[in-house]
Amino acid sequence: MCHPSRRHSHQRTSRASTPEDPRLTRIHTPFTDDVRAWRESTDTPDTLGDLVTNIPWSCIMHSPSGWECGYAGSGPSDFALNILNAFVPPRMHPPLSWYAAERDDDPERVYRGIASHFAVRHHQQFKQTFIQTMDRNGGTIPAHTIQAWIKERLERQQAP
Repeated sequence: MCHPSRRHSHQRTSRASTPEDPRLTRIHTPFTDDVRAWRESTDTPDTLGDLVTNIPWSCIMHSPSGWECGYAGSGPSDFALNILNAFVPPRMHPPLSWYAAERDDDPERVYRGIASHFAVRHHQQFKQTFIQTMDRNGGTIPAHTIQAWIKERLERQQAP
């Protein structure tokens, strides 16, 4: 699992923790880098190390213990949610209930932290497309691929 003390984050986040969970950061501007995930080595043979990533840990919806990749569980779900939340961050506004959110950047309160309405709505499909098919040792998702995937969903929403 990805643990906050062992993951790398970018400067596009607030260094102040969220009131709900001191491990989380609030994202202010969209992430534009490729997503990278890799394993830290362990001293135990045949044991996967912790997953390390360049995505900031901004919210928890499924897996309080961290992120994973290479299968369809709760850790991969939260990894997908945080990727989409980084690329489509919630606007700075008090969080809304899921039923009140309408805009893609509307902030929704999740189990811990705040996620954009877009991230909450699309993270399971993103997980199926990119995260559960990723190698268990990690991988890279090009930013342009993620941006095209997001653009496709936004265009579908606006189609009559």
